[in-house]
Amino acid sequence: MPKPRARANGEGSVYASGKRWVADIPLPGGKRQRRSAETASAARALLREMLAARDRPPAVRTDQTLGAYLDSWLADIVKPNRKPRTYDKYEASLRLHVRPGLGNVKLVDLSGSDLRRLYADRQKAGLRRTTVNGVHLILHAALALAVREQLIERNPADHVQPPKPEEFEPAPLTLRDATKVLTMLREHRHGPLWAFLLGTGLRIGEALGLSWADVDPDGAVALVRHALSRYSEPTEDGGRRWVREIESTKSRRSVRALPLPPFAVDALRRQRDAVVVLQAATKRWQDYDLVFPSVRGTPLRPDHVLDLFKAALVSIGVEPRRLHDLRHSLAGLLLDSESADLATVSRLLGHADLATTDAVYAGRLTGAQRAAVARLGTLLEGPEEAS
Repeated sequence: MPKPRARANGEGSVYASGKRWVADIPLPGGKRQRRSAETASAARALLREMLAARDRPPAVRTDQTLGAYLDSWLADIVKPNRKPRTYDKYEASLRLHVRPGLGNVKLVDLSGSDLRRLYADRQKAGLRRTTVNGVHLILHAALALAVREQLIERNPADHVQPPKPEEFEPAPLTLRDATKVLTMLREHRHGPLWAFLLGTGLRIGEALGLSWADVDPDGAVALVRHALSRYSEPTEDGGRRWVREIESTKSRRSVRALPLPPFAVDALRRQRDAVVVLQAATKRWQDYDLVFPSVRGTPLRPDHVLDLFKAALVSIGVEPRRLHDLRHSLAGLLLDSESADLATVSRLLGHADLATTDAVYAGRLTGAQRAAVARLGTLLEGPEEAS
């Protein structure tokens, strides 16, 4: 067995100390730095981290504030490389939740304690844990670039524990309520849209970005490749305005061809007739070729559709839900009826991977799971009864 390579002077060492392993490196001035870990491999990883931090060139001292740095990061890194909606989300999070408390702090003076206080203050102000966690992720990414550019020596967000996001609990429709949506809301202005969402599991942005060129009622198929994006941008008078535009879907897995159940095909045909009527009655029609347009042909506002959906549910005696719960309803109904397995549902929903689907629906007891347990009971009880 080959002997481990001897470390040169200044490279430090890893050694066992009791039940733990220690990473030990020399520092300038004759001092030493030591950190411990439970395993030898973890200690070696610590050693590499400590050596990298020790040998990193010192940060360039600058009086730049955190607010000024974040402005340049948004303008030079985020805006040219991310979608407008992502830029808007990052900009709003930093403007509303970081700049008021920490914007004037010098970048080189920013500490983990500053971030912990910020997160605690934001939660006391009523911000949800999920939102605060998102602020942390944005800050961490921005500050990581500052480390690489040698503006700061270490990322103060590295060892700050952000609040854990809230648990997400889907609220799918029962079979009875889903049937009520299809029958009792059939004649509603947006009845075809809600039926289509229930039959395809599309995200609301995907449905509102769907064009007639991407659907084939006769072939009972829809091609999902675009989505409606909504974001805000500044105006000349210092305010902000909402922008809606059609863009490519969020990931490669999101681009997919979907088979349509009969009720979704019926919804498309009814919607096509309704759009013809709208177009004939509107003098200033704007033709975006959208399957589900506004009364002027422009993209619908998702928040407006949501308000109408909740009111419509109440009118038929169903508990109000989000539009996204129609997506969960499709998945739940397919799994409960054993019409599809988890992998098939994942592909229909356009999830990035099976793990995403599993994380959302793994706790759901399907008919197949119940039958498997019943068979196990029969198997184990059989010999006992026969003896």
